[in-house]
Amino acid sequence: MDPERTASESEQPGSTGQAPAAARTCYVESASTLDIMFDQLDYLAAHVNPYCTPKCKDCARLQQVERWLLLPFRPKARRRPSR
Repeated sequence: MDPERTASESEQPGSTGQAPAAARTCYVESASTLDIMFDQLDYLAAHVNPYCTPKCKDCARLQQVERWLLLPFRPKARRRPSR
C-alpha cells in the first residue's frame, strides 16, 4: 500500500489497494516580485518600534529602503552619489 494514500482510499469499492498508475505532481505558483516587495516593506514598516537597539538590522534596512524610494523626490544637489 502506498504510504501517501489513506486506508479509506484503499478500502473503496473497486479499489485494488494499489497506487494509481500515473503519479500526480503538484506545483505551487511563485508570488510575483511586486507582491514580495510589498510584503517585505510591510514587514519592515511594522517592525519599527521604540524598543529596537541602535544597531537593529531591520531598522537599518528600512532606512535604506526609504532613501531609495524617496530618491526621485530629492533635489539633485542633495542626492548622494551612487556606489
